[in-house]
Amino acid sequence: MVEFSERSGCLIGIDPIIMGVTILAVGTSVPDALASVVAARAGSAGMAVSNAIGSNVFDIEIGLGFPWFIACFVYGSSESGSWRPYKVPVQDGELLVPVLMLFGTVVLTVGILKLRGWILSRFVGGFLFTVYVLFVILQCSFKRCMREQLGLRPLLPKHLGE
Repeated sequence: MVEFSERSGCLIGIDPIIMGVTILAVGTSVPDALASVVAARAGSAGMAVSNAIGSNVFDIEIGLGFPWFIACFVYGSSESGSWRPYKVPVQDGELLVPVLMLFGTVVLTVGILKLRGWILSRFVGGFLFTVYVLFVILQCSFKRCMREQLGLRPLLPKHLGE
């Protein structure tokens, strides 16, 4: 799915980062969203919210943590036979801003639910959708700034960015 998304984005001129925070994220979240809708319609709103939050925690902790854990064992040893920890290369600030943005979305989500009496309504849904759109815009802007600082190619080809 990741490979298909990246190649499709390349064919139509969309940067892999944009494909990741939109198409790929939506594609992997639809089953969880449908399960939450079914739970909510069955009168289990708490289960719906727990499913949505729990699946994201699982994606972050296992989806990132487990591959990095395995990489440490696969790439962590040296020729001398002694074990050295493998360091995953990450650019300065490459994780800090997205993590802060994620934390901000959690704060906004909990805040709006508390302000609205812990009731999921059309207003809350619209608010959360707006927060997601802002997240995508900010994430793409952040990645564009990071790319410019590193001297990498722009997010969109010239004919699409004008």
